[in-house]
Amino acid sequence: MSPEQRKAILDATGRDAAARGNIYYTSKLAASDGLTFQNIAAIMTGSTQEDYAKMMLAGGRSPEGNRNKSE
Repeated sequence: MSPEQRKAILDATGRDAAARGNIYYTSKLAASDGLTFQNIAAIMTGSTQEDYAKMMLAGGRSPEGNRNKSE
């Protein structure tokens, strides 16, 4: 675990979900903080929970710009 990940987990005000690492473990840690998967997905995408939910209900993010450059 990196120092940044350790700090994000131990610091009660450090809710940097992206720094927590693997999404499976991130969701488990977030649940212990009372956050839903949707909450942390919104945090990780730099969005509000409401905007994230609307985006997903509208079909999700566009694949444009989210692909490996080798494809």
